[in-house]
Amino acid sequence: MAPMSPEKVLARARLLELAAKHSRPMTYNRTVYRGKGAPKPYGIPEIPTRIAIPRLLGIFVQNWLRTNVEIELRLGVLIDKAIEEKAKLKPRRKSILLRPPLVPRTRFDPGVKPKMFAAINNEINSWVRNRTLSAKYNRTLEVDAVYVVKNSNVGTSQHLRYIFDPHTGKIKDKMVKQRLQNLDLYWPGEDELDLRVTASMEVRNPVGMVPNESCERLRKKNRITYQMPHFKVDLSETYTYLFPDEKALEQLKKPRPKTWEQGMKVRLFVAGEGWQSGCIKSAFKSTVNIKLDQTDVLVSVHRDSMALEKYDDNDVNLKPEVTYEVEAEITSPQLTVMSLQAWYQCIRSLKHVAEITVNPNIKPTADDEGFIEPEEDVEGKPIDAYGKESNSDVAPDNFASEGEEFVSDSE
Repeated sequence: MAPMSPEKVLARARLLELAAKHSRPMTYNRTVYRGKGAPKPYGIPEIPTRIAIPRLLGIFVQNWLRTNVEIELRLGVLIDKAIEEKAKLKPRRKSILLRPPLVPRTRFDPGVKPKMFAAINNEINSWVRNRTLSAKYNRTLEVDAVYVVKNSNVGTSQHLRYIFDPHTGKIKDKMVKQRLQNLDLYWPGEDELDLRVTASMEVRNPVGMVPNESCERLRKKNRITYQMPHFKVDLSETYTYLFPDEKALEQLKKPRPKTWEQGMKVRLFVAGEGWQSGCIKSAFKSTVNIKLDQTDVLVSVHRDSMALEKYDDNDVNLKPEVTYEVEAEITSPQLTVMSLQAWYQCIRSLKHVAEITVNPNIKPTADDEGFIEPEEDVEGKPIDAYGKESNSDVAPDNFASEGEEFVSDSE
């Protein structure tokens, strides 16, 4: 069947929201997760407790699974805007949020700390190296410039993205990303990460969108992708430059060398210190050794890191905002119960790997301690309702039994 149009997708989203608000909960079967000693989905190591998919997350995937919609889980932290720290929701229990709470005012801050990112990268590499995970690996570099759209309509994307080839500086694509719905999974611990699942739709080469003359932000991404049979995990090192002027924009889009050679003059971004010039002393398959001019120190950096640039006398000294993002995206509309479980189990495993780098005492919540699920009374105020994370999050009429496949609705 042909993919749904953006208008039909948005209309369906509003209909589903109304239906969820006025309908009784659907019934679900119970899926027993393969325990210790049994085969793991795709070889993903089981963290110390059985982790089943939250009921509302199963509904979310069921509603949005189709060929033209991206569904991805991202690691991050729900931030209290007033204090710029992790939000302390009441009650202090893990919760599923269909929409942002009224108090406190929050935002989801995607990304993890550098040492968390390194631990996650090492963990997945060990899965691939030990051949416990069926995955294809590749690395991509990307530069994009984001502009606010002058003539956007209410309910449609307000940003237009131009994607550049990092080695030529030429535009290779233009797109908008229309967010359809979010769902946040919140954990109350100070050192615990949160999750956001997002359904969105990418439209290539949109027609009739007029961008502002000034760029809102330019991003340089170094991304590692691990492609599994039904989903992929993306690890992205992103350097973001906010509101670059025309001169800065031209410098930021300049072609990046495909190879690094001994004696080449470069500059390196050092956290807390900014850009420093230096010279390449040696270059290998994956790493480059640089002698910095200011400190005379020898530094090793990955050849594809966006912290490394070829030196230019006309370089602008803009300091980027550096983030490290981890996301797991469903890539196939043909899912089995096991592959859906593997998708969620994977991001939960990586969440735990990241958390224990800052607090070794953190343990995944036992399966009998459920998420708080939101309900609303007639005045729209939140009421706490308790659901069990271990209950099957798979609707029997929409998901096949283990080993069987189903085809999603793609009207």
